Amino acid sequence: MSKTLIVLLVLFVMLGGSCLLSLMGVSNSCVAQENGIDAQYEKNKVALAGYTNKILDMVQVPKMAKSHILEITTAAIQGRYGQNGAQAIFHAVKEQNPSVDPQIYRTLMQAMEAGRNGFDADQAVLLDKCRVYKTYYMQFPNSLIAGWMGFPKIDQTKCKPVITEQTETDFKNKRTGPLQLE
Repeated sequence: MSKTLIVLLVLFVMLGGSCLLSLMGVSNSCVAQENGIDAQYEKNKVALAGYTNKILDMVQVPKMAKSHILEITTAAIQGRYGQNGAQAIFHAVKEQNPSVDPQIYRTLMQAMEAGRNGFDADQAVLLDKCRVYKTYYMQFPNSLIAGWMGFPKIDQTKCKPVITEQTETDFKNKRTGPLQLE
């Protein structure tokens, strides 16, 4: 074989190997990033469900307290004054009736705030992962290779944040107003 043919063959093998390694690198990177997005998306679902369940569990406590207070107060009054209540016109008894501890509501509000803050942070991580991935597969020459290999393969709606209907309306109308508290 001639030296020129050997050099061309070596160059051809090196070029082919380089192209193959580039294809593998882009494919592996796209797969890894899509898996990261999928995992974060599922983590966000778990976080939102956990936060929601925690709040629903905590809301039951004041309802239970109300029920228990009513039960205890009724029993105390009936125990003191009989089944028909007090029949005397004047009682020199100072009543001390149970009440709902306001700490229950503070704890509930703190848990709601912490849950929202945690979910907001998880949403920010997901959006950042989506941005990094989109930037990666849209840059040249990755865009050619990724497009040729069929990337992105991930469901792109996973890269949309979970927001309120009011936020969607505000962004659509390009304006917002004061919050309406009950």
